[in-house]
Amino acid sequence: MTKTKTKKKTKVKKVKAKAARRVATKRSNNRNIEVLEPKHKHFCNVLLTDPDMNPVQAWIDAGFGDNRITAKAGSKALMDCKVIQVEVKRLINLRSERLDITSDRVLFELKKLAFADLGDYLTYDNDSMTLKSSDEVDTSVVSSVKRRVTTNKREKTKTGTVTIELKLYDKLKALELVARHLGMMDRNLIVGDVQIKVKLPKDVTIDGLN
Repeated sequence: MTKTKTKKKTKVKKVKAKAARRVATKRSNNRNIEVLEPKHKHFCNVLLTDPDMNPVQAWIDAGFGDNRITAKAGSKALMDCKVIQVEVKRLINLRSERLDITSDRVLFELKKLAFADLGDYLTYDNDSMTLKSSDEVDTSVVSSVKRRVTTNKREKTKTGTVTIELKLYDKLKALELVARHLGMMDRNLIVGDVQIKVKLPKDVTIDGLN
C-alpha cells in the first residue's frame, strides 16, 4: 500500500469520526439539558448495571445506537453534563444505602484480607500440619479449601494419602487497594509479579527502591 493511499484512508477515518461526534453531540443535546428525560434516566440506570460502568457500552445498551465512534462521542457528551453526573451519583448513593455498603465497611473488609495471617488457620511443625475448625476462624478471608486423595493409577484405587490445600485471598492486592484508598500511592515497589506504589516519609528510605 502506497503512502498516498494510507494518508487518504487516515483522512477519511478522521472525517467520519468528526461527523459521528457532531451527530452524537446533536443527539444527546447535553449542553442544554436542565431536566432529565426518560432516555437520559435510562442511560444512567444502564450505566450502573455494568460492573465496569463503561459509558460507551451504556450508550449502546441504552439503545442510542451501536456505532462505536458515535457511542464514544455521545457518551462523553452525556457524562460531561452536570445533571447526568448528579443523577449517576444519586443512583450510586441509593444503591449503597440499599445494600448497606459504605466506604468504611469496604475498607474494613480489605483490611481483613490485607492482614490475614495463615497461622490463624493452621498449626504445623516439621512432621505434621493441622487445620483449625471453621468454627474457630474467620472464613471470609479464605479463598478456597481443596481436599485431594491420591489415586493409584495402575490399580485404580485410592491409596489413602490425603492432601488439603488452604488458600487465602491475594494479600498484596488487598494491601495495594488499602494503600490506594488511604492516599499512600506515589512510589513504585516491585514484589514478584506485583507492582505496589508506596508513600514514604522523606526521612525514610528503602535500599534498592528507586
